[in-house]
Amino acid sequence: MPGRPKFGAAFLWSVVMSMGENTLQTLVTLALAIYLGPSALGLLAIAWAYIAFMELLLDQGLTAALVQHPELDEVHLDSAFWMVLAGSLALALGSVALSGWWAELYQMAELESVLIALSAIIPLQGLTVVQRAVLQRTLNIRVLAVRSNVAVLVSGAVGIVLAARGAGYWALVAQHLIQPTVGLHLLCSLGRW
Repeated sequence: MPGRPKFGAAFLWSVVMSMGENTLQTLVTLALAIYLGPSALGLLAIAWAYIAFMELLLDQGLTAALVQHPELDEVHLDSAFWMVLAGSLALALGSVALSGWWAELYQMAELESVLIALSAIIPLQGLTVVQRAVLQRTLNIRVLAVRSNVAVLVSGAVGIVLAARGAGYWALVAQHLIQPTVGLHLLCSLGRW
C-alpha cells in the first residue's frame, strides 16, 4: 500500500518505543526513589493503581475496533473521539468523587488530593485514543515511539528537578501529569488526524 510504512520499519519502531520507554521510565523512577524514598513512592503507587483502573475502563476495545475496521471514515473517527472524550470526562469526575473514599480506605489523608490531581490524566489519555489507533492502523509507529520516549524524558526531567528541590510526592504527581500532556501535544503535532 503506497504511503504506508513497511512492517519491518514498524516493528523496529515498536521495539524502540517499548524498550526506550521502559528503560527511561525505570531510570527516572530510580532517580526519583533516591530523592523521595519509599513513603512518597508508596503513596503514588496506591494512587496509580486507582488511576490505572479508571484508565482501563476508558478504551474497552475501541482501539482494536478502529485498527481492524475494514473501511474507516471520518464519521467513525469523530464518533469514537467524542464517545471516548465523554467517557473519559465521566470517569475523571467519578474518580474525583471517589478519591475521598479511596484515601479513607488506606487511611492516608494526602492521598485524596493526589488522586484529584491525577484524575486529570484520564481525559488527557482519552484525547489520544483515536489518534493512537489511526497511527497503529497505518503502522506509523515511529510517531508513537517518538511521542512516548520524549514524554518520558521531559516528564522525568521535571519530576527529578522538583524532587531535588524538595517537592516531595508532588514531584511524582507532576511527572505523571506532564507525561500525558507532553504525549498529547506531540501526538497532535506529529499525527495527521
